[in-house]
Amino acid sequence: MLIMLMMTACEKESSTLLTDGIWTFEDMRTDSEVSALISLVSLSEALLTGATLEFQENGNYILSSPLAENPVTGQWQLMGEDRLIL
Repeated sequence: MLIMLMMTACEKESSTLLTDGIWTFEDMRTDSEVSALISLVSLSEALLTGATLEFQENGNYILSSPLAENPVTGQWQLMGEDRLIL
């Protein structure tokens, strides 16, 4: 999964910004007109509503969702200052 982050006018480094707290999912959108992509984004939004994502300084992340009994864990890495790979 590749997540694109847009961080502008930020005084903190991107990694510090990510690890500074727990992120809460709010919204997911696409401007694509491809029906398969629109469906995928809609499904992802439904599954992630109320989810939280914690980026740890050691390169691990914890994704918790109200729909899942156990959190999902994995590793994260920044590519440059504006691309995040999970």
